[in-house]
Amino acid sequence: MSKKPILKEKETFKLYSEHLVQELEKKMLDLEKSNKREKELEEGYKTVFENTGTATVVIEEDTVISMANTQFEKLSGYSKNEIENKMKWTDFVIPEDLEKMKKYHIARRKTKGKAATEYEFHFIDRKGNIKDIFLKIGMIPGIKKSVASLMDITERKKANEKIKQEKDKAQQYLNISLIMFIVIDKKGIVTLVNKKTCEILGYEENEIVGKNWIKNFIPKRFKKEVNSTFKKILASDMKPVEYHENAILTKSGEERLISWHNSFIKDKNGNITGHLSSGEDITERKKAEEKIKHLNLVLRAIRNVNQLIVKEKNRERLLKGVCNNLIKTRGYYNVWIALLDKSGKLETYAEAGLGKAILPMIETVKKGELTVCGQKALKQQEVVTIKDPASTCPECPLIKQHSNRRAMTIRLEYSGKVYGFMSVCIPAHLVDDQEEQSLFKEVAEDISFALHNIETEEKHAQLEEELEENFEKWQKALDGTIKAIAMMAEMKDPYTAGH
Repeated sequence: MSKKPILKEKETFKLYSEHLVQELEKKMLDLEKSNKREKELEEGYKTVFENTGTATVVIEEDTVISMANTQFEKLSGYSKNEIENKMKWTDFVIPEDLEKMKKYHIARRKTKGKAATEYEFHFIDRKGNIKDIFLKIGMIPGIKKSVASLMDITERKKANEKIKQEKDKAQQYLNISLIMFIVIDKKGIVTLVNKKTCEILGYEENEIVGKNWIKNFIPKRFKKEVNSTFKKILASDMKPVEYHENAILTKSGEERLISWHNSFIKDKNGNITGHLSSGEDITERKKAEEKIKHLNLVLRAIRNVNQLIVKEKNRERLLKGVCNNLIKTRGYYNVWIALLDKSGKLETYAEAGLGKAILPMIETVKKGELTVCGQKALKQQEVVTIKDPASTCPECPLIKQHSNRRAMTIRLEYSGKVYGFMSVCIPAHLVDDQEEQSLFKEVAEDISFALHNIETEEKHAQLEEELEENFEKWQKALDGTIKAIAMMAEMKDPYTAGH
């Protein structure tokens, strides 16, 4: 056998072996680099894991904690050696929260399982202390391990609870108060109200808080003005009004007048964040004051009317003077009087405060078509009031004159004779007041008495005139008779004739 082929094979094998060794060395070098990189990454992950700033653990599918950082050691009171691969997360949860959290653990590891990723639970440490924990948890992609971060919020919860207790205590103080308290932020949203505020508005607390105060609780006609003032005050364009009065709108649609005392709420930098208002419902007090004032005006008008009655003997001038006096003192907004004949037709009328607006009404009365209040008044002695003119008397020619007002109507009667009726317009809230009606009735009686006196005096004057005419006739007849007798006597006794 030739030695050359053998040498050639040996050289080939040697070259192959050398190449294989080089490839192997290269592979080993790459592997070494890869392991080093993985080790560096692992160390990096461990550094991040260790320094997250919160207690963090890695949880296995069987609930065992495989990794825990230093913060978790501090939170639990156990060392890593005691925890890792020995303790389960269930060892740190109170029984009341355990069942719920186990369900989350299972659901989280299912393909389409849904479980909360953030929630609160109660944590038990080594000494048995129970802590409030906020948990944030998520799955590690590709495996059934999860990473959980735990934040101790015990002190925060205690602080919040203390704040809540103080707030509840303050709310109790506010609720026993007999005045309204309301806090409104700079956007006009109600953030706090007390029990009295709810009572006056007629709403539950949750129906008020969170709502815009001006849009929901201020009457429409005041919204623009109140909103403008509110914005100017918050923008420091004008000084805050410490005291003011304005109406509010209740759930039933009623308006209540409130006297307010206001103060700003500011943050630590002195910026206005809203305002606190305390309010007293002065609706009834204002009504009482207005009532007294109105009654005094009516009494003054009655005195003037009585003085007029004593002096004035002309019916038309009397009626016009009465109407003028009743509105002159501002006792009534307007007045009109209609006198009717026995058949119910209009004889005459007088008005004040209406002007040309009365003409359509007069034309209606001339036709014998009386309004509802006029018809009722002629059938009864008491004052007739119409509480809702818009629905009761929609065809009344004076309906526009009674907007936000009411009318009282009464017949003019004396000693069984009805002369007509009188109608006045007054503030809506006074129409049912008994004193108001009583004074109105008194005025009507005085006018009726005056009309009776004028009528009586006119009759007396007429009788005197008739008597005088009859006396003159009688006197003439008597004179004629005497002359006739004298002539007859002369004719019978010529001697006495001419003597």
